[in-house]
Amino acid sequence: MGRLLNKIREFGRRVKARYDAAWQNWGERSWLWATLQDARLDIDKFTREEIQRKHREFVRNNGICQRLRYLFLQFSSGVSGLDCIPNSENEDWNVSRKASFDSWSEDCFVDSKLTLGQGTIQWAGALFDDGEVFIHLTTGINALGKRVPMLATYEAHRCMTPTDKRGEEGKTIVDGVQVDEFFKPLGYWIRDGRDTKDFKLIPATEMLHIFKARRPGMLRGLPEGYPVMNVLHDFSDLHKLQMQKAKSAAVVANIIKNAAGEADPSNFRRSRMQIQTQNATGQAVNKESPQFYDEQLAAYTKYLKTGEEMQQFRSDDPSVVVQQYWEFLISLICAGYNTPKLLVFPYSMQGTVVRFDVDICSTSFRANFEHIAWALRRIYRWQTNWAVKFDRSMDAPRPAYVLNVVIQPPRPPNADLGYNAQALETELRLGTRTYQDVYAERNQDWRTQIRQIAEFESEVDKLAKEFGITPERIAQKLKDAPAPPADGNVPVKQEAVPA
Repeated sequence: MGRLLNKIREFGRRVKARYDAAWQNWGERSWLWATLQDARLDIDKFTREEIQRKHREFVRNNGICQRLRYLFLQFSSGVSGLDCIPNSENEDWNVSRKASFDSWSEDCFVDSKLTLGQGTIQWAGALFDDGEVFIHLTTGINALGKRVPMLATYEAHRCMTPTDKRGEEGKTIVDGVQVDEFFKPLGYWIRDGRDTKDFKLIPATEMLHIFKARRPGMLRGLPEGYPVMNVLHDFSDLHKLQMQKAKSAAVVANIIKNAAGEADPSNFRRSRMQIQTQNATGQAVNKESPQFYDEQLAAYTKYLKTGEEMQQFRSDDPSVVVQQYWEFLISLICAGYNTPKLLVFPYSMQGTVVRFDVDICSTSFRANFEHIAWALRRIYRWQTNWAVKFDRSMDAPRPAYVLNVVIQPPRPPNADLGYNAQALETELRLGTRTYQDVYAERNQDWRTQIRQIAEFESEVDKLAKEFGITPERIAQKLKDAPAPPADGNVPVKQEAVPA
């Protein structure tokens, strides 16, 4: 008995606790096709190009994906693009630098007529569509015929391994990226758009590669929503099949049963039809022939013989259960893009929950903005280094920190304008926010806006002195002026028109 107890104790020592997630119980759930390896091996050329190809198709032809793209652009680059605000310790130099940089931004691309602000919108769109975009820091001839720093934008499919260097793939080149022994990018192989056989190696110091490096060692980007791309595909197929079913149910309008199973000729209408032909002598003659037809609309009328049956399915689809499943799929798609469903398909919800959801997504939109702002900040400093050397409008004494710049994100989603306005007023009073932050969210320069306020106050004082009234009376009248309608249209008095 003692030996048996000892063996039981010894066996108990060998038993270990386990994590059920690490055990595959065959037949209970599907096998997960995954392994542990570097990101460059998980995201090879075929995987990246196939995901990007499919996502471009959804952007072109799927309304939900297009709506998600609009939201991505609206809250990452804004409706007019991002703006750079010089922020050195010398305010006079900031004003001069701002004018110089804005002038350069009007014609800064070698491959398009876009402004820099429009270019940031395009980069944000490429970041959503392909998950990456390449910006080449180069030089070109501007509209004045001068060689100045300029930019060139390349889409994801332009960066690829040259055909004559495929033997180096995985060694010194990874999916178009030239790497060193530690797989750090040294350059990027770009295919010439005019000739698909020509490639050029652009050094990494001259290229800005905007993408979300989600894992260490990740060299190329993936589009937004890649985890739910198959769900989006299934949703599109489901919509097409459901529409085909609805059309099929709507085609048949009437079912008539008779002995012949054919239309009754007595119900037909007759029209005279002339047919050109030739007689026996070869002369052209017109032959009249009656044409019988049954008047119908777009739907069909079916004739059945007595005893035959044709059942037309009732058009009750999609059912309530199917609609709820669609709503779940839409929620899953929005979650994959990290965008609240409330912004894609607005619906009523409790206010606190809405603010909580919107505040969370604002952080996500801010992260998207930071990727574009990173590239724009590099461009500003690169162009500033050139401007302080060659731009004669920058001959004033340079401050110590000439490369300091502020790039503010667009205004985030606002679920409660009154609530947020009070919070903003409190932040301004406490000094936790500045007027530069507030105006930058509207893509406005705080210096210009404050100057306009000063000009307004000065004009009020002049009018008060001219007409012998106090400035407070004018300010009060402006304050009490009726607000414009919510739609922004000015009401127009309607006059009766004589008959």
